[in-house]
Amino acid sequence: MSDQLKYDIFSTDGKLGIHNYQALYQLDPITGEFKNYQLLSNINDKIDDDKSSITKIPKHLIQSKFQDIFIIDSIYSGIGRDNRDFYKDILKPIFKDLNINHNYIKTENDQSIINFIKDQIVKNSTIILLSGDSSIFEIVNTIANNNYLKEKNFVINLGIIPLGTGNSIAYSSGILNEFDALKTLFNDSKISKLPIYKVSFPIGKSFDINNNVQINSLYFLVVVSWGVHAGLVHESEKPELKKLGVERFKLAFNNLISNPNLQYQGELYIEEEEEENNNNKTILVPNGNNLYTTILSVPLVEKTYKLSPHSNIKTNQLHLINIPELETRDEFVKIIFLPYQDGAHINNKHVLYKDIGNSIVLKIQQDNAKICVDGKIISIEDSKGEEVKVELIDQDQFNINLIGI
Repeated sequence: MSDQLKYDIFSTDGKLGIHNYQALYQLDPITGEFKNYQLLSNINDKIDDDKSSITKIPKHLIQSKFQDIFIIDSIYSGIGRDNRDFYKDILKPIFKDLNINHNYIKTENDQSIINFIKDQIVKNSTIILLSGDSSIFEIVNTIANNNYLKEKNFVINLGIIPLGTGNSIAYSSGILNEFDALKTLFNDSKISKLPIYKVSFPIGKSFDINNNVQINSLYFLVVVSWGVHAGLVHESEKPELKKLGVERFKLAFNNLISNPNLQYQGELYIEEEEEENNNNKTILVPNGNNLYTTILSVPLVEKTYKLSPHSNIKTNQLHLINIPELETRDEFVKIIFLPYQDGAHINNKHVLYKDIGNSIVLKIQQDNAKICVDGKIISIEDSKGEEVKVELIDQDQFNINLIGI
């Protein structure tokens, strides 16, 4: 490793680049530790002792007999890798220069991450994801469905480079771009347990719409939704839209909202425990056409779309956002865009925004319901009268940490 190499990581014209300059870090000849190593966001930035300096390799990036380091590159996520090979151009040369040993995995299909978790996690591991929220969702649910991994309960540290279509977890952690992600990755002081939640479906009636696999329950990290949100995610998976990246959601929303016959009949209630273990139901949303029902754990679903202003990614807490059918669709659309105004929608008289407490139940009053769970669509057969339960869980069930929170 050269002691005359400086990395200046910068962003210009929407692309991240790397240049070599005169020494930015130096090795201590006695201890072998780094005296100074900085990641700069602009080539004109001054070299000074700020939080972007790296004085040593963080513990979560040291490969040993006790810990593996993996980089998973979900090459089909977001807009793909044709115009931005972040691993090859940025991460690989930095890791090489810093002697950070690691294993690089390039995904080949939608089973790649699942198979990786089953086959290669044999000890505590740091997994750096070049992807979005769905990769973390796959990791969590693969661990939950694997008896060996559940028994061993290895510590999994996750680092995110937000290159997916949905990057709610990164954005809600303050990681808004690749540069933020790099600074966070080399920060040893910010790492906390990632809260995980559970959703349960009618047994024997609920199926993954992509592969028709029966689903009785799932763990999630970001969102469970029903109504327009779930509908637009489902619509956006059509082949003609999926190739368009984030833009596909806008087109899907327009297609969906133009349908005058949209129906999402159901009610929402919470169960309050009373003496002698009797449960008392409190109706939050009465039976009716509820166009928009979302249960969320994070504040941001886009960089500036603050859907749940009171949420904190570090807090084990879920919030409900519900909007019923209104007099006009234009009125509904106006409310949908209010989160761009620093979450102004929660003050609208038509919006119910509430901490759900420990759990919430959706009682569906129509057939062919579709539920979205962190981007995965679950279809419920003969769904009229069936219930879907969303709940907080004992966080000791998992040992998954997020670097940067």
